Amino acid sequence: MPRDRVVAWYDAVNPTVSIVVLNYNKPELTLRCLRHLWCNTWGYRYEVIVVDNGSSPAEFAKLQRVGPARILRLTQNRYFGEGNNIGAEQAKGDYVVFLNNDAFVADGWLAPLVTTVAGAYRAGAAGPRLLYPDGRLQEAGAYVDETGEPIQVGKMGADSLIDVDQPRIVDYCSAACLLVRRDLFVEVGGFDLIFDPAYYEDVDLCLRIASQGRFVYYCPASVVVHLEHATTAEVREHLPIDDIVALNRANFLSRWGAWLDQRAHGDEVSAPGWASSTPAVSEVRSSGPRVVFYTPFDLLAGGGDRYLLSAAAALAHDHDVFLATEEIYSALRLRNLSRELGIGAVDVTPIRRADLMSLGEVACSVMLGNEALPCFAGFGRRNVYVCQFPFRIPMEMEVARRRNIETIDETVVYSRFAERHLVSELARLGIEPLPIRIVAPPVTMVTSDGAAGRPAPPYRIVCLGRFFEGGHNKRHDVAIEAVRRLSDQGLAAELDLVGTLHSSREHRAYYARLKAQAAGLPVRFHPNAPRDRVERLLDEAHVYWHAAGFEIDTARTPEKCEHFGISIVEAMSAGCVPLVYAEGGPLEIVSEGQTGYLYRTIDELVGKTRSLLEESDRWARLAEQAKAGATRFSDAVFRDEWRRLAADIMAGARS
Repeated sequence: MPRDRVVAWYDAVNPTVSIVVLNYNKPELTLRCLRHLWCNTWGYRYEVIVVDNGSSPAEFAKLQRVGPARILRLTQNRYFGEGNNIGAEQAKGDYVVFLNNDAFVADGWLAPLVTTVAGAYRAGAAGPRLLYPDGRLQEAGAYVDETGEPIQVGKMGADSLIDVDQPRIVDYCSAACLLVRRDLFVEVGGFDLIFDPAYYEDVDLCLRIASQGRFVYYCPASVVVHLEHATTAEVREHLPIDDIVALNRANFLSRWGAWLDQRAHGDEVSAPGWASSTPAVSEVRSSGPRVVFYTPFDLLAGGGDRYLLSAAAALAHDHDVFLATEEIYSALRLRNLSRELGIGAVDVTPIRRADLMSLGEVACSVMLGNEALPCFAGFGRRNVYVCQFPFRIPMEMEVARRRNIETIDETVVYSRFAERHLVSELARLGIEPLPIRIVAPPVTMVTSDGAAGRPAPPYRIVCLGRFFEGGHNKRHDVAIEAVRRLSDQGLAAELDLVGTLHSSREHRAYYARLKAQAAGLPVRFHPNAPRDRVERLLDEAHVYWHAAGFEIDTARTPEKCEHFGISIVEAMSAGCVPLVYAEGGPLEIVSEGQTGYLYRTIDELVGKTRSLLEESDRWARLAEQAKAGATRFSDAVFRDEWRRLAADIMAGARS
């Protein structure tokens, strides 16, 4: 390592460029990448941020600092996009470079990228000439066609007529090495969570940059050798990568398909409305009492996440609000989640639970959990426990958590159904219940423009719910079987299944089984659909089906029932008539024959659906009554409830 060059250009205090490198159980590869950086980087002052993305302790121990770098240790793998978001938020430079640890920079690689983005017409990002280790061209910028297929210029002879020695504007450059203006990266929302664990997040990012009127440039004067796929080898061992690529391509097309198709046909194109709608937050924080929300769960686009973020948003105007998790998330993640969940701007700071002591006094803590007893003692002067549902826990955990409940001032549940089972579970444990308040989850009302009209073939049926294996399964299989029976009876009905799909193998296996079950049926799948698409599907549908809790023995396993039913209310607000399984929280939402229907068997679901769709006057009456009934659970009602709760809790703290 040429020490003079490092001393001259490395600047940990006031760099122009921040270089973010992810490491996941590949310390030797990362150190090789860093040595190339230290040897070959000059022209602009820079810093290096290594994000260790959940490596094993043994592998992390090998990542010893042999030169200047700032190492951020994450105890969980936040995957490619979120790991880079976390690194970017730590950056001090005006520009951020995302560099794979299997990418090795050539001498003088940095200056051409910076000068291009600093000086080229409306430049927002730039990428280098990527080479294979044997010197063959790997990528000279890239494009994406109307099918979502990436075309890396120069790879395998692709676009051989293009002069790869000339700089030019491209659709995207691979995030194996990509330089972006830091303020622009934050403005467009960073790498998006819907592409976890990897693939297509760089294409999506570059198109969002273009949607802001900026361009992405290929810069041939900058050269980087890229091993390709070396960084994903560990992920490939644990996740079905081919499946992930196909799913993320579908996610990408759900966002950009219409735009790409317009461009391919020479039509005038404009960016999708959501592309510039990532909520911004105020840079001026409230000086009010400090409130910390805590969740032990991963942040996904689910009901619990929406509940917690909506409660945080309700209090953020008058309180200094933090969101604590076991491992840090980026503020960009919270912004993107807010957009996906339809919440709006959430002025909340992410923090690790282990770092809470650094905050000083916390006026109130709000902890989320799935058991009768919270997993930790309250850490504020006053403490609220949000019990989603009182799942049973092992006896040894019950003993350890008994003291935790003594620190709680008030418990919040979603429904009377949850309250009833919480009281029962506490009685079993011999614990007198604390004050319990029911605050139903918030639901963003979907304003229907009447596009569906009165029912006419083909009838549109929609079902919302996360695609996941486990006890609180949404039972998409019931909906698929029901639409099969409708089809066998000659009724022209189409089913849209919409939901978040996590990267875990078990959940993707469940999704694959559903796809196989639906083969040949009028069923469409929409995994990780953006918010605007969800609302459009609800607006176009006539009927909503909900099957969580189907055939569950509520006396033995009540936790497998739907605890409330956010998606039911969403559908009602759009004018969909709901048919829900007759157990659990949905009984508090849907009134038989007034705002929808209840069922206990698939034949009953099929029969009531058919009868409803074939009687348009009855459907129209119930659709209007469903809309009116949904307003009981609006965001505004929820915000008022949480502000009253906070005022009551703070009053108790003052007394």
